[in-house]
Amino acid sequence: MPDPYRAALIAGLSEKSGPLLPNLEADTGLTVSGTTPGTLHSILANAWEKAETPTTFASNRLSIETILPSIRAESTPGPTFQEEWELLRKLSAGYPEAENFGLFFLSKAQGSRISAGGNVEADVSLFDRNRLLAAVTACHQHPEFGGKYLFIKGAVTGIQRFIYHQIKAEQTGEAEKVSKRLRGRSFFVSILGDLVAEYLVEQLGLQQANVLFVGGGHFNLLLPSSAKVKQSIDDRISEINKGFLNQFSLQIGIAHGMCECQADEQEEFGKIFLDANDELESAKQKRFAGLLKDEVFTTVLSEIPKSDKLFQRIGATVPHARFLVEIVGHKEARVTFADLLEGAKKNLLSLDNLGKDIYLVGKSSIDQDPWERLHQWWAKALPTLSKSGLLAKVIRLNDTDFLPPTTLETSYQGMPIGYGFRFIGNHTPRYEQDLDKYKKEGNLKWFEDLAEPFDESGKAPSYFQLAALRLDIDDLGALFFRGLGEKTSLLRTLALSREMQLFFGGHLNKIAEKHQIYVVYSGGDDAFVIGSWYNMIYFARELDRDLRIFCGNNPHVGFSAGVFTCHPKYPVARLGDEAGEQEKIAKGFKVGDELTKNAINVFDHTLSWQRFQEMMDFAERLDRHVPDAYKEGTIRRSLLQHLMQVIRAAFEAEESKKRENALNPPLEQQNKNTSPDGKEDHFEFYRNVGRLHALLVRRGYWGKSEDAESAAAIAQELLQNMTQFERFADFVVPLQFVLYKTRS
Repeated sequence: MPDPYRAALIAGLSEKSGPLLPNLEADTGLTVSGTTPGTLHSILANAWEKAETPTTFASNRLSIETILPSIRAESTPGPTFQEEWELLRKLSAGYPEAENFGLFFLSKAQGSRISAGGNVEADVSLFDRNRLLAAVTACHQHPEFGGKYLFIKGAVTGIQRFIYHQIKAEQTGEAEKVSKRLRGRSFFVSILGDLVAEYLVEQLGLQQANVLFVGGGHFNLLLPSSAKVKQSIDDRISEINKGFLNQFSLQIGIAHGMCECQADEQEEFGKIFLDANDELESAKQKRFAGLLKDEVFTTVLSEIPKSDKLFQRIGATVPHARFLVEIVGHKEARVTFADLLEGAKKNLLSLDNLGKDIYLVGKSSIDQDPWERLHQWWAKALPTLSKSGLLAKVIRLNDTDFLPPTTLETSYQGMPIGYGFRFIGNHTPRYEQDLDKYKKEGNLKWFEDLAEPFDESGKAPSYFQLAALRLDIDDLGALFFRGLGEKTSLLRTLALSREMQLFFGGHLNKIAEKHQIYVVYSGGDDAFVIGSWYNMIYFARELDRDLRIFCGNNPHVGFSAGVFTCHPKYPVARLGDEAGEQEKIAKGFKVGDELTKNAINVFDHTLSWQRFQEMMDFAERLDRHVPDAYKEGTIRRSLLQHLMQVIRAAFEAEESKKRENALNPPLEQQNKNTSPDGKEDHFEFYRNVGRLHALLVRRGYWGKSEDAESAAAIAQELLQNMTQFERFADFVVPLQFVLYKTRS
């Protein structure tokens, strides 16, 4: 009889799925038999209110190229599920734990871009339905299952502190170490949620499907509920934190909240989600509380400097990494196994509190097949793997082609190796040639060199400035709790979480690579990236446009971002906080008296994303008329500087007037800065506008032009926008962009 867990994972993908557990369909409310998978709709397009025109995905195998929706949902030929499953069964023959691990990711690859059909909403994928069925199946089969489930919401805490601890560059050569160290630490925290979540379900004898979601430093688990399971989770997370306390001082830890639920509550999951989240937020404030009296005062809090060299080595490998390899099992066996890997030990990250060793495997040359490199890397260790009692997990990074090619099938056949894939934001710009003895081809760029604008056309500006951007989705809690309908089901919550992770953990990395942006972290619903001011502008533009596509132009779904621009040698450790402050300002964006968020703060000015796109379109038009040297019919930089002065003078006058009114409110205007007719009174602004009109006339920019792209037409557009103070203020962005771009 087929295993019910596997039957749940492959339902709808294979005709040989076999029977599920009795009453499983009744317990979950999900119909399996007699349903036909169909075209998948975007769940984000349906958030808050159902889209009139569905946004659909191409019914292809999941890849970095199929994350965004497609107008035409056509199927592209590729390996079938049955073909890949047969290969997987050969590879893991005799090792059911390895097969189950690989089968989970095979279901994800083959089922994430088709809908489940039947009684499931069209915006829920077949994979989402199957993994929930599989998670529930694993709970039912567990000896501690008593009819109820336990929802765990966990988080990695102290991420910012950990990443930036002792990050500084004070002497020649140190900048390279800083870049590598930061890359190594940020990569570690990006995978830590997965490592912890998998460890917890493994220790309970459960399966990968019981990890409902991992991303952005958060993880969700579905477990059988019992006093024993609850105590086990508390004890194991306490042990994990004790290990991190000893290994990384008080920099990083794990917090969690839990909430019990019954089968029929899966259709009203919003409250359960919020209750677990409330517990999590409370736990974050006391993550080491249980260890204080026993551990803190007997632990030497100086371990992080000892790990600096390790993270430097890992950071140097990350840009080349194609695989993450986890070796799971007893420490003695892991040590013996590591001794067989020769030079691989230099990149070994041993996490004894999780019972795992982590390795990164990259390519030794650009044209080398990554699978060949992996095989070369541990060829001596493979024959002993089956005798060691260890389980190896080979995770392919940012590529869903995660099974070994048939040319290497016999080399890996019959080994305790589980195969999977993971999307993570890990792009790091590298030097393309040797610049000096510190800056070698292929090495990570120093942060001061990230400030150099990159343009494939070779027309990048010569002005260097560093920019940091932080962003996250607006009102995410409300989106999960109310945005999916009056009854937020667990199934649709899973679908929404997975789509968010695909976009911010996968697609964002693709855009970062295009614009040569350094991804410090991304995933879940937020990101923090660093790059040149010029490339950051275009990265932000493309990210916003692609999110619109991803959400089917749903006006209720958006994100706020803050961009901090600075000197190339600005302290790296402060970039995150500075960009965070700009992000907070963006989240306070209002239209009139209504808080709308969904905005970007750039060049110390906040505007909506739609307006930002309009202003950048104008900036590109304006830029064509601002040459290096003055010519007839062009626009001088001095005029742009004068325009900036007009806007700034108006703003300064407004702020001064607001402060004055706050201290001495005029009774006749009831503390409102309005004229008697009720309109905004920006006297200083309009006085400067009058001066600017005269200036444009004197310099020959006044008058109509039949050419809409002429300098005169551009000037006329500026003048027309001056009639509205708030709209004209947005021209700070294109003016500053062009001034930066034309600055030598």
